[in-house]
Parts: sequence; structure tokens; C-alpha cells
Amino acid sequence: MYSLRVEENEYTLITQGLDYLKTVPDNSIDFVICHNVLEYVENKEEILKQLVRVLKQEGTLSIIKHNLFGRVMGSAVLGDNPHAALDLLNNVAEDSMFGNRDVYVIHGDNFHAGFVEPENKGDFFVNGEASDNVLWEDILKFNWDCIITTAGRALSQGIDVLIDYVIEDELPRVRELASLHDASLYYIVLTATEDELERRIWNRGDLDMIERAKFLKRKLDSLPENVGHIYDNTDIPLEKMIDEINLNNYKVL
Repeated sequence: MYSLRVEENEYTLITQGLDYLKTVPDNSIDFVICHNVLEYVENKEEILKQLVRVLKQEGTLSIIKHNLFGRVMGSAVLGDNPHAALDLLNNVAEDSMFGNRDVYVIHGDNFHAGFVEPENKGDFFVNGEASDNVLWEDILKFNWDCIITTAGRALSQGIDVLIDYVIEDELPRVRELASLHDASLYYIVLTATEDELERRIWNRGDLDMIERAKFLKRKLDSLPENVGHIYDNTDIPLEKMIDEINLNNYKVL
């Protein structure tokens, strides 16, 4: 959709909030996308009224919200875990290494999804190195600014946070965040053999990311601060991982 929008249609990217939306003229927008937003805001009704107001009479409003069937598909397809998907459908309580607590999961890749479509992720890297066409350092900093801000908001509301993202040199920022909110910090580096990483990435279709993944593995394996925090999950099913990982063994703060 992104590539189609750029190459074949004029478009306006609006990054403002509700106050700005109220200034947009009636019946002025052809296509409105509201994906994974409504579950995080309190004034849902007002937002929907404004989205409908600005939409042209023959326009399209696309709304996506996190839901059970999305979690089922995510477990079955992205997580390659059909058993977890069936448990969700059968209303079986989910196991959690955090116990019976509210946990907000942050997937770092979500924040840079707006820069490039998934099928073009190879543009970030050429043979495992950052592409000259993309300022990867700026994108990485943007990702981490978003992660830290989002995690801070959740922690301030007493919600536990799980950050699902590769930490290269950002551990001091995460430690500072945890200290600021007087939170415990558990740090686990999930890894696998290079052959297993290549197999997983191949199955995912991100072939241009293979060399980058291998480079990151070698870097993470060699960092002194990662000693005692690395968990190799090669050929280990999710259920066994949950049983084996004892958070107290990975506590940093």
C-alpha cells in the first residue's frame, strides 16, 4: 500500500493529533487509515466522529484493532506455534514467565515500519552493512526513543513492560529507565546457531537480513555485559523455554 501511494498517487502524511484533525475540512479525505490506535485512547467516540466527518462520501475508512483472531493468526503464522493458537481459540489461559500480571509488550520493529514496507526491508542493509540510501542510525535512534517513551508511560501506570528488540549499545538507556521508575530489570539475549538463524529468516522471507542477523549474533555473543544473559533457543519449543527461563537468573536491577 505504501509503495502504491508513493508511486501512483498524491498523498498527505498527517502526524498531528485530534486538535489538528478538527481543523481538517469536512468531506475532504479519500482514504483514512486507523490501525491499532483506538485501543490506546480514551476518547474513541470523538476520534471516530472526526474521522467520519473528514471522509468523502464515497471514501474508505480502514479500522484495525488488536483482537483475539489477530492473536491467533500471530501465534500460528508469525510465531509458528499452532498449539498456542489453538489454546487461544479454546480459551486456555496463557502461560507467562511474569505470572498472572498485566504485561505491555513492545515490538521495536513496529516503530520503523512506517519508513519502509516489509518487502523492502533489504533497503536498510547491503551485505549486512547499513545502506547508503537509508540513515539506519537515525532510524535506530527513532526506534529507541519511541521504545523508551512508550515503556516509560506503561511503567508510570504500574504496568510491567517486555521489550522485544535487539539491544546493541542501548542497555544503559534501559537501565536508566528502570531506575527512574524504581523497576526491576531482567535482561535476556535470545539467540540461536547461525544455521538456525538463517533457516528462520529464510522461512520468513527476509533474505537480505541474513548477514545482518549473523553479524548481530557475533556482536551480542562477544559483549561482556551479555555474559550470563544469553539463552540459545535452537530447537527448543516455546513451552520448554517458558519452563526453563528463570527470570531471577537474568536480573540486572
